[in-house]
Amino acid sequence: MDSPLADPPPLYHPNGMNQFSFLTKSNTMNASLTFFTGLALTSSLLLVTTGCDRLDDLRPAPQGAARTGDFTSPNGSLDKALFASKIKAHLTGKVSGFGYRIWVNGKPYSEEGGGGGLARYPIDAPALAYTAQTRQEVVGGTQFVTALAVLKTLERNGKTVDEFVWSYLPSYFKPHPDFKKLRFRHLLWHTSGIITYNAPNVKNGEINSIQLSVEKEIQLGELYGNIQDNQDMNYQILRLTVPYLIANLGSPQLKSTLASFEDSHLALGTSTFGVFEGVVQLDVMKAAGIEEYTDIEFADALFPANQFTKYYPGNATGQPGHNNVPNLRDAGAVGLVISADELAQVLAKARAGQIVSSQTYQMMRTSTRKMGFDGEISGKLGTYAFKVGSSTDASAIVMDFQGKPGHESAVNVQLVVTANTGVPIANNPAVWAKLFEDSWKF
Repeated sequence: MDSPLADPPPLYHPNGMNQFSFLTKSNTMNASLTFFTGLALTSSLLLVTTGCDRLDDLRPAPQGAARTGDFTSPNGSLDKALFASKIKAHLTGKVSGFGYRIWVNGKPYSEEGGGGGLARYPIDAPALAYTAQTRQEVVGGTQFVTALAVLKTLERNGKTVDEFVWSYLPSYFKPHPDFKKLRFRHLLWHTSGIITYNAPNVKNGEINSIQLSVEKEIQLGELYGNIQDNQDMNYQILRLTVPYLIANLGSPQLKSTLASFEDSHLALGTSTFGVFEGVVQLDVMKAAGIEEYTDIEFADALFPANQFTKYYPGNATGQPGHNNVPNLRDAGAVGLVISADELAQVLAKARAGQIVSSQTYQMMRTSTRKMGFDGEISGKLGTYAFKVGSSTDASAIVMDFQGKPGHESAVNVQLVVTANTGVPIANNPAVWAKLFEDSWKF
């Protein structure tokens, strides 16, 4: 692993304020809560992630031998235009709207527009075309970005994924003895055995729901058996640890400020969310070179209401679409609003070692259980790591195509596809793997 940064991280705020000036009690209670209380009080979340299929079911069917044998050093190249045309043909008319971006050997590519269909149908006037720059909620694809944010925070503070989690949570939490066994890698892998206990009172940013999962028993069989169980709570807890990692490892001021909020769960929930979102914006988005990095949020807050992407279950063009309804607790597991263009750039820059170290990124995609990815497909050209985002009315696929071990750089292609319809054809990694291989020329 690259040497961690010697200096502690800056104090983060989404709007660039320093020294957490936005976290004074008066400012938080009178200003920040005006917006975030609405998030915390949301009674339901439209976009709920669903579990991924078994990895064995996602692997492409065996295909005939190709001209270069085992493909450990392929002598061909990706026909980018062909790949783009296959993406468009696969989705056109089957989802309400979609956007895609391909990166090949460190450079972006898409045909003009990079998308198709509509982000808003005329029934939700004004009608808007869907392009690679259209932002939408990427549901479970959020976890790829959250993993980068957590790993970057650990890395720059000289910590590893073997660090225990329990000491980076609010001081009034009373972790269960079994929870104290958990290391960051268990949450990142979804092998923690965490159980989601839904608290009856959700009027405090649902910090108390996270608290219950920390303080009550876990499923030790999953933990000791290294069994993957995609509970969103794993990444909800990870989101909450980021401010406490910064506070405990490098910022006494933030530590004091967070402590002062622990008598108000709502204030604590909104302030820790603000810190986490700032880390995502600065340490992930800005590091990836995203120009509008402060616009990447866990809500559509910066856009006029008539510019929001709408979500259409089952490509139902004749009925109004849904709005994106964020929820404060779920930020980190789901909720990130970002375009295919921007998310693909994050993926490509992460592969290039420009967000976390190259060693850390390879650990994310090649460890026994993936971190920020759901799994990988063993293809003809190498290994294809993937992260699926899926709900009833939204889809996202994040894929990194890499050469076989020892020849990783022989294939360096990243793909992100987003769609405002939840259908399996839009987020099945085996489908995208086949389209990719069918676009490789020799």
